Amino acid sequence: LCARRFGDGRGWLAAAFGGLLLLGLMGADAYLKAPSSRIGYFVGYPITYGALVVGLLPAAILFASQHSRLLTIGVTLGSASLLIFSESRSSWVALTVMLVVVVLVQTRAANFRALAAVATITVILTALIVGTGLHHVVEQKLSSKIETSQSVTHREFSYGYAVHAIGKEPVFGAGSPGFAAQESANKTTIGALDNGYLSISVDLGLIGLFAAIIPIAVALRVLGGCLRFGVTPQLELALALGVLGMAVVTIFYDSFYWAQIDLLMGAMAGVLSTRLTSIVPDATAVRPRPRR
Repeated sequence: LCARRFGDGRGWLAAAFGGLLLLGLMGADAYLKAPSSRIGYFVGYPITYGALVVGLLPAAILFASQHSRLLTIGVTLGSASLLIFSESRSSWVALTVMLVVVVLVQTRAANFRALAAVATITVILTALIVGTGLHHVVEQKLSSKIETSQSVTHREFSYGYAVHAIGKEPVFGAGSPGFAAQESANKTTIGALDNGYLSISVDLGLIGLFAAIIPIAVALRVLGGCLRFGVTPQLELALALGVLGMAVVTIFYDSFYWAQIDLLMGAMAGVLSTRLTSIVPDATAVRPRPRR
């Protein structure tokens, strides 16, 4: 609601670029101090770090694109490196989903110049990963051993426990924020469920889940409008993609209990909620004349 007072969106792009730059500097410092460790613990946890990076990335890239092509490439490649060194697979999935949505929206709008830019950056990024030591990190996190890792087995527990708990108290849940995390800590060695939507549903029921996904619903409405009308409003698309990225991370992570992610997601969606009426068909588009 506070963000709705700043619906003009001024300052968002510069703020996103500045925030991403600070995350990058802190990530670089953490890597230099401990190259063998995941980066991101300084914001709470590496997955939290990955969620913040993917949330800020679209707006930061838009800011960079308004200044120089070289800066745009640098922001994209630098952010990809940060995500790889965070070893957050959920943020990798989020980035992939965001990229697919960008391609769909730009294809719908017949914006072939933007599609060419996406293809170019994707090729450069692939070459960077393959041609450097970054591919070893990716291969390790995606290896066949992952099927028996603690994260996978805990995710199986999270889904089984949450489905049972939600079935018992579907409307209001346990009525206690953090209840699912406490139960997870009691039953396993990890004090959180590996799905934010399930976690909030266990704690506060479907009512709590409805409240939590309002920002995501706003972003999806914006993206749906872009696909429906074949338009690509830059600011709205950047903010909506940021919210979408954080929403995807939440599928694998208890994101709703991290204030940094909540504030960023809510602020972006608040601005978007004041700009929904701007998602309209392009008035300059050539429409076929009706036959007589």
